[in-house]
Parts: sequence; structure tokens; C-alpha cells
Amino acid sequence: MKLDPAPELTPLVATPFDEQSPSFSPDGRFVAYQSNASMRGEIYVRRYPATPEQWQVSTSGGESPIWSPDGKEIFYGSGDTIMHVAFDGGAAPGKPAVLFRVPGHRTPQLSGLLSRPVLSGITADRQHFLFLLGTDQPLPSINIVLNWRSALQPR
Repeated sequence: MKLDPAPELTPLVATPFDEQSPSFSPDGRFVAYQSNASMRGEIYVRRYPATPEQWQVSTSGGESPIWSPDGKEIFYGSGDTIMHVAFDGGAAPGKPAVLFRVPGHRTPQLSGLLSRPVLSGITADRQHFLFLLGTDQPLPSINIVLNWRSALQPR
């Protein structure tokens, strides 16, 4: 079997800063991402494919941007707060507003083990948000199980 040649990779954003957590708009025309271009993590939006034009969405720090299912809002984390901002796909974004604060997530049993939740998904009706809880301490190992479905097959 012959493999196709490796495709040419093109960065979404190429600056001297640290960009991470890209999130494409539902129509694929824009990408929201986190960058430290302002010397702290903030949320920015660019057209895709990339043009020089960009908009800073957050104003007091931001991480892990996620688009609303209709592409008219961007949600992101800022400390223990989930923010949202209107974005109409061409004009300057709206003013960021607090959507809700993440309730205390540290429990006595896990105190000091879990970092703050990271926003990672939203349902189509905007009624439920998915968060990932990480750990502040290094994990001793990660186990990856391949072909796990075969273990479920009757023998």
C-alpha cells in the first residue's frame, strides 16, 4: 500500500506569540483562539482562511473559546467566570458580558488536586455546558486502550 505524500501544513496564525485553543465558527468562516499578544491570555477572532484582520474579543483575560451553535456568540472562560460576546461575522464584536460563574469545584476530598474547569462544549439549545476538570499535579502515567470495542464482543 502506497501512502499519499504528506500534505503541506499551513499555520492558522503565525506570530511570535503563543496561540492556542482554536475554535472554528459553525460556518467555518472564522476561528477564535487564545493568544498572549497583549501579555496575558485573551481571546481573538480571525477570518478563515487567515487575513491580517483580527478582533480582540475578551477585555480582561480569556481562555478556551467556543462558538454558539448558531455562530452568533463566542463563549470563553475568564477565571471562575464564563463570558459571552456577540459576534455578527464582520463588524467589531460586542461587549463581553458575564454569563455565569462556575460554582465552587473544589471539594474537601479533592482539595488542591483539581484546577479550575475548562469550558469544552455547549449544547445546541445553550442550556448545558461541558467542562473538563484537570489536575494541578502531574499524572504518573496515561493509559491508552486501543481496539477496546473488541473487548466488548461476546466470545
